[in-house]
Amino acid sequence: MALEEPISISREQSIYAGTLTVLSWVSLGLLIVGFLYYVSGTAPVMIPISELPDLMRHPVAEFNRITKMPVGWQWLDFLGYGDIAARLGIVMLAGSTIICLIAILSELVRKKNFVYVIIVIAQILILLIAASGVINVGSH
Repeated sequence: MALEEPISISREQSIYAGTLTVLSWVSLGLLIVGFLYYVSGTAPVMIPISELPDLMRHPVAEFNRITKMPVGWQWLDFLGYGDIAARLGIVMLAGSTIICLIAILSELVRKKNFVYVIIVIAQILILLIAASGVINVGSH
């Protein structure tokens, strides 16, 4: 039986993985806290839990019209509501890639790996533009 060689990873891979690990756990914690805040009954809510089953049968546009739920980044104005606060963990998890890419930039610059620096900056910009809602694609 041959011994397998140990796998080596680059410093930027280690930084990315470490950052992603921390952000994943923080996101999970925010999801749990947000959910508990919502279902505890202590938080004000935009949609009572008892109304959700009936409302969930509607298409998104109609759901938003009926409930007057914030769309896009408007949800930030309503973080005090339990059903909105629960989104924070989802947003954090979705944005983790951007934060991880930012975290490896200095290592790429230090190594003078400018092709990857340009690629990473382009990825960050594309993800930020997509998240901003500046470009509206689709039927929502």
